[in-house]
Amino acid sequence: MNESSQKFQPEFQLSDILKNTSDLVLSVDSDGKIQYVNNAWINTLGYTAEEATSKFIDEVIHPESLPHCRKIMDEIFDVRYMIDVPMTLKSRFGEKVLTRATVNCRYNSDGSYGGTQAIFKNITKAVQANRMAVGKERLYKMLVESANDGIYHSDQSGFMIYMNKRGKELLGYDFEEIIGEHFVKFVDKRKELFVKDFYHNQFKTKEEVTYLEFPVKRKDGSKIWVGQNVRAIFDGINKDRIDGYIGVFRDITEKRIEEEQLRSNKLFLEHKVSERTIELELSNKKLLREVSKRRESESKFKRIKSEYEKLFQNAHDAIIVFRAKDEVVLEANLKACKLYGFDSEDFIGTSLKTLIDKNESKELIKKTLNSESDVRFTTEQLTKTGRKLIIEVAATPILYNGQKAIITINRDVTKTYELNEQLEMARKQQMHALVNGQEMERKRMAQELHDGIGQMLTSLVRMLRKIEQDGNLSSSQGIQLRESEVLVDSIIDETRRISRNLMPSILTDFGLDAALRSIMEYVAKAGYEAIFNSQATIPRLDNKVEIGIYRIVQEAITNSIKHSRAFKITLNSILETNSLRIEVIDDGLGFDLDKENIRMKGNGISHMIERANLIGAVLDIDTERKKGVKISINYQLNGENKHNTS
Repeated sequence: MNESSQKFQPEFQLSDILKNTSDLVLSVDSDGKIQYVNNAWINTLGYTAEEATSKFIDEVIHPESLPHCRKIMDEIFDVRYMIDVPMTLKSRFGEKVLTRATVNCRYNSDGSYGGTQAIFKNITKAVQANRMAVGKERLYKMLVESANDGIYHSDQSGFMIYMNKRGKELLGYDFEEIIGEHFVKFVDKRKELFVKDFYHNQFKTKEEVTYLEFPVKRKDGSKIWVGQNVRAIFDGINKDRIDGYIGVFRDITEKRIEEEQLRSNKLFLEHKVSERTIELELSNKKLLREVSKRRESESKFKRIKSEYEKLFQNAHDAIIVFRAKDEVVLEANLKACKLYGFDSEDFIGTSLKTLIDKNESKELIKKTLNSESDVRFTTEQLTKTGRKLIIEVAATPILYNGQKAIITINRDVTKTYELNEQLEMARKQQMHALVNGQEMERKRMAQELHDGIGQMLTSLVRMLRKIEQDGNLSSSQGIQLRESEVLVDSIIDETRRISRNLMPSILTDFGLDAALRSIMEYVAKAGYEAIFNSQATIPRLDNKVEIGIYRIVQEAITNSIKHSRAFKITLNSILETNSLRIEVIDDGLGFDLDKENIRMKGNGISHMIERANLIGAVLDIDTERKKGVKISINYQLNGENKHNTS
């Protein structure tokens, strides 16, 4: 092999390497005109080799990077080469190509400047991927901070490193008072040893996830029950070493109270309660959430990102992220897809306007966007198939990829609402039976007083008068006989009064209007200023409705006479096209409703409210101390009830 061929071989190999390397290679002459570009340059920037070699270097540098590039070129004459220089190129289509460049000057044999050579590493995709990762991390962090449950991070010994907003609210402590404290500080003293042993066993056995319910002591001294999931965080390299723990806890105090109440009603709701209890327990299954503090290294950051993605997808509640301006779903976890009946691909891009009332949705979005914290509300929504759901929602405004969005955590409470409605129906049925029984007993007693004792007393009066007519009585005996007649007449009058109160025949025979007038006549006889205002004669109503209204008025007037020290009692009967309103007003002492809830039961107000509910009426109470009492009964008339204005 001759000398020229020996020189040519390595130069040819070097040219081939530069041509096919994945980095962008460029050579320009002393005037800045491009002399050479490799395949990677052509493929990345979109120029042909002919187009590239016809341009000057300034034409392929992005305008934003030109000042920086010119500064580099001025400096490189002194140092001859520079490494890892940030530089933004411009593709044929005007797109930015982010690079890191190694630049060196080329000099002629006479020492004059001959041009510049540079190798560019394309970092565009890496920068974009990093920006997306940062955005995801912010989203997951906001999710943890707006969660319905308390979430904390502790070291392997149980000392607190982090606590979210909900956790601080549940415990009542500030952030500074929690961080650095051992978790046992917040456990109720009576359960402290039990809880310590439980979690010591988790550390000892390396159990990954545990669940425990126990009482905690809040800063103000009050006690609440919590249900807590704890997940061990294992070392990324040594899988047997625990680095710390993630805890997720929620307030289950109301749940425990509800369970006690359900057990106390077991006698008459055993079958229903057992069914609903199972459903309630299923709906309140353990909610596992895994969070971790952001790490400096890339490997730990990826692990935290993975844990947050699992948290989002495996959450017990449905989680939806949607665009605020048009309510289009941007993200939804598996629970949300299952709850609303969508496939994951179908749900993304769907408008929530098809699942919730448009006017209500508009108001709730406005309220959420104007709020500095999460907004909680209960609303009725639809599944994909049109099935109605009752949903508890916690909504928080966020910024998602530069646009206003809302993240909601949705919990299905439909079965709980249905159970409450069934319990209320059962209670009303019992109350109906009780009231009907009372009225039947009143009617029986009134009949016995009238037919039994009343008849006997009348016969006694006749006998006394016959004795008086027969004579043969001394003067003193005559006086005693007449006094006895007066006493028996009084007993007859009192018996008739009691009989009317038990079951007034005037109500049965002539209706509510006549019965109310009769009550006010009794009030006048009792020495009060009695005023009865009636705009129109009340039509005959259902017997149960008439008795219910009559008993409420009777109870209200009795309260005024017994407790109010009133001088005047007014009864207003206001009949309108579709409603009847009865008002009982006195000018007595009045009372404070907020401070006398217990005394109200003694005054019969709870009974009046219950009677109003049973007949479908609404009872309003308006009172203040020393300003009297006004009790209003509002009843909606059916189409069959036509009032008489004569």
